[in-house]
Amino acid sequence: VLKDGDDIVSADYSGTYTIVYSGDSSKAVGLANNVAEPKINIEAISLKRSDIYQQWKVERENDYYFIINAGTGKALDLSGGVFGNKVNVWQYNLNKTCAQRWNFVKNNDGTVTIHSSCYPQYVLDLADGNSNVQVYKREGEDTDCINAHQKCVLK
Repeated sequence: VLKDGDDIVSADYSGTYTIVYSGDSSKAVGLANNVAEPKINIEAISLKRSDIYQQWKVERENDYYFIINAGTGKALDLSGGVFGNKVNVWQYNLNKTCAQRWNFVKNNDGTVTIHSSCYPQYVLDLADGNSNVQVYKREGEDTDCINAHQKCVLK
């Protein structure tokens, strides 16, 4: 649950970024395979700043964003369009459904947490002990209490 003071829409995050997890700055959000097909899994992989498949175009529409892979043109999407803990994240053709709508909340330490726009209690999360990117219920009420696997740095 977002608490009072969490700002999801006043800052404009539009742009092209490499999304790096704050808990491991050597890992960036990218594709399991550099393929333009839909349903390719999203993982935290070794950071390569020149890798177009680790670059994401953040495009604002109304009060939410679409996060689109610069190499494939596919959107960050929840597998099967469902919400819940440990739901997998993959790339999919842009269809502008809730499964592809995201918001950014700036944390007190300067990192951001990427929330589902339709179900803001769910955030991008690096699965414990592996590289899989999933959604999981936001951990902690206060932005200082969110675990590193739910915080990102946009570079």
